[in-house]
This record gives sequence, C-alpha cells and structure tokens, in this order.
Amino acid sequence: MAQPRDDYWSYGRLLRSLGTYLNDQEARYLMLEERKDGFVWRFAIAGDLSRVVEGDSAFVAIAALDGSYRRTLRTRSGLLSRSARTRGTAHPLSRHPLLPEGYSRVLRALGIWLDRRQCHLLSLKEYEDRLEVRYTRASDGEATKQAAYLQVFRRETIEALVEGARGLRGRRDLA
Repeated sequence: MAQPRDDYWSYGRLLRSLGTYLNDQEARYLMLEERKDGFVWRFAIAGDLSRVVEGDSAFVAIAALDGSYRRTLRTRSGLLSRSARTRGTAHPLSRHPLLPEGYSRVLRALGIWLDRRQCHLLSLKEYEDRLEVRYTRASDGEATKQAAYLQVFRRETIEALVEGARGLRGRRDLA
C-alpha cells in the first residue's frame, strides 16, 4: 500500500502550482495519480490526443513551479511567455467545456477541498463532462485503516467549488 503524502505538501499548494503549468500547456484530459513522493500525470496538449504528454514530478519540484512562474512573470520571459502574449484576451482555456477558468483555479479549489477533508492518495481523471476524483481517508480516525472514496465533479459543482475557494485567497493555512 502506498504511503500518504507528507502533510507539509498541501494539495492546495501542489495542485495550484501544477495547474499553472497545465494552463500554459493548454492541457486537456488530465490524468493524475499520486505516488509516494509525487505525482504521475498525463494530458493532451490543446485537447489533441495525438499530442500526449506524460511524466512524473516529485512534490518538491511541483511546489518549486510556483516560484518559477512568479519569477518568470516578473522578468516577462521563459515559461509564461505565451501567457504574456495573450494578456487582455480571453483565457487560453476559455473554450474548455469543463474548466473555462483554467486548471490553476480549479485545482487550487479542489486542493483546498481535499485538504479540509484530510484526504490522501489522490487519483484524478478529467473527461469531457466531469472530473472523477478518487482519494482515501483514515477510517474512524485510525491512520492504519484507509477508506476509499469517489467524488464526481460536473461543471456546476466545479463552479461552486471555485467560488467557495475564491474568498480564501492569500490564507497561508489553506495554501
């Protein structure tokens, strides 16, 4: 059985950082699986299933993405140059049927939702009309017993999730 992620790496923090990268790649059909020290992921660039990107990243590397993107935005070069060119226009994912606000906002909100429920061992699959999120939680407060759950998020519930997290911006205790 895989070990749960260290609580230092909150889902809110990790998923927001990963979401920024996914936005830049114009990702679609994300599949994300938590491992002992990071995530294994796969997505299609701009929804083109012939252009699939897959890989794995340690938690520390994903958290570092956040700082990298901030520094890049300040210097206006490198990783986010595509975003800088589209400033003032529609969000690059505005045509995304499920996540028009982009991955960073949705995944941040989902991360906060997972952190508040003390979830572990995340697995996420994005479909055209829904996100399927699987996770475990300690059963009856016993860390050695894990109960598995499936939560399906459709567009309406995703919008409510993002709206609920909107008022929590800047709170360090929530990523």
